[in-house]
Amino acid sequence: MIVLLAWLAKWLNITEEGIDTVVELRTRTRIRSMELTSSWDSVSKTDVDTLKNALYCGNLPRLNVSSTNIYNIDKLVVDQQCVGNVREVNCDFISDDTIPTLCKIVEHFPSLHHIDYCINSQISSHSAHLICDCINSCQSLHSLTLSGRYRTRLHSGLLDAVKCCTQLRSFELSLEISFDNVSLLFGTPESWINLHTLKLGYCSIGSDGAQVLSKMLEHCKKLSSLDLSDNAIGDRGAIAIAEALKDHTNLLELDMSSNDITSEGMTALSQVIKCNHLQHIDLSCCESFPKSLVDVMCGDSLQTLYLSDNELGVDGMASLSVGLEKCKQLVKLDISNNNIGTRGLVFLEEGLQHCTNLQVLYLSHNNITSDGVAHISGIMKYCRYLRYLDIRGNIIGVDGAAVLVSGWQYKSMLTLDLLGCFDDPHESALWNGSPCCSSYDHLLELYYNNDYVTIPTIPKLVSPHYCDIDKH
Repeated sequence: MIVLLAWLAKWLNITEEGIDTVVELRTRTRIRSMELTSSWDSVSKTDVDTLKNALYCGNLPRLNVSSTNIYNIDKLVVDQQCVGNVREVNCDFISDDTIPTLCKIVEHFPSLHHIDYCINSQISSHSAHLICDCINSCQSLHSLTLSGRYRTRLHSGLLDAVKCCTQLRSFELSLEISFDNVSLLFGTPESWINLHTLKLGYCSIGSDGAQVLSKMLEHCKKLSSLDLSDNAIGDRGAIAIAEALKDHTNLLELDMSSNDITSEGMTALSQVIKCNHLQHIDLSCCESFPKSLVDVMCGDSLQTLYLSDNELGVDGMASLSVGLEKCKQLVKLDISNNNIGTRGLVFLEEGLQHCTNLQVLYLSHNNITSDGVAHISGIMKYCRYLRYLDIRGNIIGVDGAAVLVSGWQYKSMLTLDLLGCFDDPHESALWNGSPCCSSYDHLLELYYNNDYVTIPTIPKLVSPHYCDIDKH
């Protein structure tokens, strides 16, 4: 099967029998992306030629490659002119077996702007050398992503390829990297001066690696997005990064979550946040979060704020309430697992009355009982555009759910997650059969007690709580 992403973002599925219609399709729409799956193995050479002619229009900028379709794509790109305008190649789960074919494919696109390689496992030195030559052949490369399965290490043979990409505006790496390789990769700051986006999540950089990285970041004055999540950089690393970013007025997004940062490191980072108009902040899972600094995280440009797993409690909510008065553009807020209780909800309701554009709110596992549900109803009253509410793991019971329903007057809500909100299966059954449940006439989805319920007569628009409501 061929999957085509059309100009209006509609997915079109074309089977082998209907492949001739691709020729007609080219006159009606601009094909933006192509992916061939393993079921296309049986397509004849005649059909391949037909598809080539259809793609000859040159409007295809993106090619998706995976371990199952790589040999099918190789059939199409033997003629460079067929898809000569490809600017982006995404390759999922590549390995030693598929890398030679992948590099052969990429050779046909010397004008690539973006490469995304997801490595399936540790690769050999020979494969690393092939990828290195492949990347170096792309003289116009602006964006490079190297990722892999959890705990896959960056092969040292790939370092030279990255270092040669002196025009990169975006670099994303999610492979474990040793301290020596951090020094080799970022030890020449002048090579990174054009960088706008740097994502190094899950790279195990550590505090020593953060020291090296900070020297490079001092030169990246164009940097607008920085992700250093889950790198165990600690306070020493956080202080070094904060010092490097103090004059970066273009910084809009900062993710320092899960880094073993305590109050000393958070104090340093708060100075960076004060001096910039950040739109996205993720400081989840800090080792120790000073309650007095919570309001500092809030600014008039802030759109998303993630503070989950920080034991903020009531005092933290009191500080956050003050800061939220400035957040007129806030769209997403995550304060899950902070033990705020009913008293904390009082402060949160007071602060969110200023955030009328809020669309996504995570309140899961916060020791909220049925007494606090009235304050959630109050939040819904102020935040009329709320479309996703997560209150998992808060034992509100049937009585609390009934209070939630009674305050339901606004029509924007799409998804409500009540997983784990009932003490026992009897309460869940009582809730499922109660008149209150049928009163959710403005909900499109419910998710509770491991059961996913779509409200009758209303079409399903989003997935349950596992839906991809991304952070950015």
